[in-house]
Amino acid sequence: MNRVFLVGNLTSDPIAKQTSTGKSMSSFSVAINEKMNNQNRTMFIPCKAWDRRADFINAYLKKGDTVVIDGKLDRRSYANKEGKNVYVTEVIVEQIKPVRTKHTSVAKEDSLAKEELVSVNDNFDVDQNSQETNETKKAPNENKEDTLDWINDEEK
Repeated sequence: MNRVFLVGNLTSDPIAKQTSTGKSMSSFSVAINEKMNNQNRTMFIPCKAWDRRADFINAYLKKGDTVVIDGKLDRRSYANKEGKNVYVTEVIVEQIKPVRTKHTSVAKEDSLAKEELVSVNDNFDVDQNSQETNETKKAPNENKEDTLDWINDEEK
């Protein structure tokens, strides 16, 4: 089983790229803080997302935002300029959920942001045994002011 769950902060703005076939990609790193033997330690984890997740990340997440990531580890290699193999281990994002963002005021005014937050992550916290469907998890459009309040605990 290859599963990774991370909670951390983006260390810089995501880097948006597109493949030659037009596929969207986002690369970024997440800082994870942990305490080991009464010492604080920070790890910087490289992450990559594709397609709709990448579009969402590139449009709405910025440096310092706190996110929860569900993904898998991937290891790849390439030959550098000297011809030596370089190995890269990174997390491929399967689902991402903003927990705290400094940019919610911008997202609150953008109805696309509201829809994307729900549709990109619509299965994030659904229990396997739950009967809840994606339709019941959609954010109501009638109450546009409160749609994104779940993102930022500080606003409540």
